Formats: sequence, C-alpha cells, structure tokens
Amino acid sequence: MFKDLNPFVPSERCLRCDGCCRFQQPDTYWQPKITAEEKESASAASRTARGVLKITDRSQGKVPTIAYADYYICHFFNPADNTCGIYHVRPFECQLYPFLLIRERDIFQCGVHLLCPHVQEVHPTEAWFMYLRYLRDFFTRKDVRVFLKRNPGLFGEYPGGESEIELLFTFESLKSPR
Repeated sequence: MFKDLNPFVPSERCLRCDGCCRFQQPDTYWQPKITAEEKESASAASRTARGVLKITDRSQGKVPTIAYADYYICHFFNPADNTCGIYHVRPFECQLYPFLLIRERDIFQCGVHLLCPHVQEVHPTEAWFMYLRYLRDFFTRKDVRVFLKRNPGLFGEYPGGESEIELLFTFESLKSPR
C-alpha cells in the first residue's frame, strides 16, 4: 500500500522468526485486516502463490487462514521458508507490524506487539525511539490520514491480548465526534 513505509523489523530477522502469520484458531483478531483497495492486488498476486484467492465479504475484512500442521497460517504464507507470497503487495497492516492499529470504543491508537522478538531486543534503545519518531511523522502525512479515515476497519480490538500490547500514541484527528 505505502511503498515508502520503512519496516521496523529487518527482513533477515523476520525470515528467522516463527511467530507471525501463524494462528491457534482459524478466525482470530491477530489475522491481518485487508482493505477493499488491497483485496484486488492481493488476489491478483496470489495467482503466483497458493492459487487464486478471492477475498469475499465472508472474510470480514481479514486475510483468510488455512489449516497447516496443528495450527493455521495466513493464506499467503509459506511456512517452509517463512516468506509471504504477496510480500510486494502485502496489506498495510502487515507492512506496519509489529505496530498495531487499535480501537477502544471511539479512541484510535497505535500500539506495539511486545511479543515480537525484534521489539524485545530493540525496545527501548535509541533505535526504538528513532523509529517511533519516524512512525509518528509517517502518520501525520495527509495521504496516510486520508487512508486511515477511509479504512477505519484497520483499527482492531485485541480482547485478551492487552498484556501483549503497549499503547504508544492516540490518533487525535480520528476520534469519533461526540
């Protein structure tokens, strides 16, 4: 979606991890959310991955999972080498991870998933704080704000996962009017 969003986790670190893109249940709040505008490019790119995927309304705005071993994986994930079959057009939420868009009632926030090994290694070093400044600046861009306002479904609730998440900042201009 945003080709200029610099990732927080270096690719080589990401490819060695066994956490992301794997889920205990077939339907979970950790599944990546996908916007209507991202669905088309993801479906087109999936022709070269695990067969064509049509993300339907039944997907409820999430990338579907498939059964694998004794858990579930993202439809686009290749567990053999930890790669994403649509990496070049992956959803915004995947680009942003381990940072999360969170909605609690009418408050929109950005948080970080503390169980990410890279977060555990880097938090709270100077590199951490530099990236947070970068991320705050990224979210002040007009094109990013318009995208977020157009896609409020990207903000999720993480019931039961609160102990794994550190809230970082609130998106003041996205608050619902009272």
